[in-house]
Amino acid sequence: MRIFATYTLNHHVAEDLTQETFTIAFYKLDKLKNINSMKSWLYRIAYNQAMQFFRLKRKNQETIEKIKNKSNYYTLEDKDYDLLIKIKEVLTTFEMSLLILIVVEEMSYAELSTYFDKKPATLRKQYERIRKKLQAELDNIKEGTINA
Repeated sequence: MRIFATYTLNHHVAEDLTQETFTIAFYKLDKLKNINSMKSWLYRIAYNQAMQFFRLKRKNQETIEKIKNKSNYYTLEDKDYDLLIKIKEVLTTFEMSLLILIVVEEMSYAELSTYFDKKPATLRKQYERIRKKLQAELDNIKEGTINA
């Protein structure tokens, strides 16, 4: 976990990345050819996870910048920024990435399936759940029951 804490400077993100690393390692244990190289193998998986995290983070930031800078998008007011921040707090990194790739980048489920290594039907269902989650959050905001 120390390697992720160094990369991300965020304890919670470091914990998540550590868990993802060991999950990947567990499922790909059969691909480890030499037990003596396990440490370097784990470090490589960890490095790949960190790079994936930063690619997604950069992509999210670039997309938000596109939204802010392009004239064909409406101008965001302070309340809209607050809503974007609230949405970002509600969604996981994966959910935010999937939402951005579908809505903003207009990627197909087939393209996304190779990117996320999941079946298109699974991604469709996850997107549906994200939409329901956001709708519930918007309903809460309309009712004035925002969780602080």
